[in-house]
Amino acid sequence: MKVLLPVDGSDCSNETMKWVSNTFDKENTQYFLISVIPIVMDFPLVDDTMSATTEVLRLAKKRMEEYGCRVQSAEQMLGYPGSQICYYAEQIDADMVVIGSHGHSGLSRLMLGSVSENVLEHCKKSVIVYKHAKQSEKLSNPDEALNINNSAC
Repeated sequence: MKVLLPVDGSDCSNETMKWVSNTFDKENTQYFLISVIPIVMDFPLVDDTMSATTEVLRLAKKRMEEYGCRVQSAEQMLGYPGSQICYYAEQIDADMVVIGSHGHSGLSRLMLGSVSENVLEHCKKSVIVYKHAKQSEKLSNPDEALNINNSAC
């Protein structure tokens, strides 16, 4: 099975990596890590941003391998995160995309948008949005931590 795992170095991303490593069969799952550098209008892309993303991917790959997972590739892309994640899932013919949700709400959600929601809505592959139960005090039931879209059905 091919799993696309977007990473950004956040606690949310780290918890998602931990969850997938304990959920999917390590022998039969290949992980494809991606980190997207978002396009911000009127803000020049600097080498520091590229270097930081490279480091995020390096650490994510190392962590996944420490968990005993097989990392097939770790790629960085430039663009709109939701669109690039969906595009890359198609390019590698992923069986599934597993993306963490930061749980932003209100004004921060309006300002930042929701990458996970965008991927869930637009990706042609199956998508799991993982939200660690501790991230949101709104969750009363840990089973609510997963939103699953199986677009193949």
